[in-house]
Amino acid sequence: MPQSNLKLSKHDQQVLESIFNPLELSGFQGANSFVPCESDLKDGCVEPETNAVKASKDLEHRAICSSEKGDVQEALDLFQKALSLSERASVLNNRAQTFRLAKRDQDGATILRNTFFLHFQNSS
Repeated sequence: MPQSNLKLSKHDQQVLESIFNPLELSGFQGANSFVPCESDLKDGCVEPETNAVKASKDLEHRAICSSEKGDVQEALDLFQKALSLSERASVLNNRAQTFRLAKRDQDGATILRNTFFLHFQNSS
């Protein structure tokens, strides 16, 4: 910290520290005690691991691999099959991203809007 030989209050030191090191969380103890540790975080929207969900996840993974290889039509078909087993937001999101990769942005945007509504419908 610049000019550390000055007699500054602890608060003033903290203010200067936050100005000169804005990316640091904080220099004083207890500042981060309110931030939950990753192990304390809980997903409020945990889906049950039914056979349909497992099969849907498998198809989704295969579809992502197809999309990454450039086989967009195969990916879209696999995403559709995954959705028919279990309508999951991640499948819709990944399907939308595949549409965007195929330069079909309007289709992708429509799916993302539907994903948004599905997520909030399931979390209520």
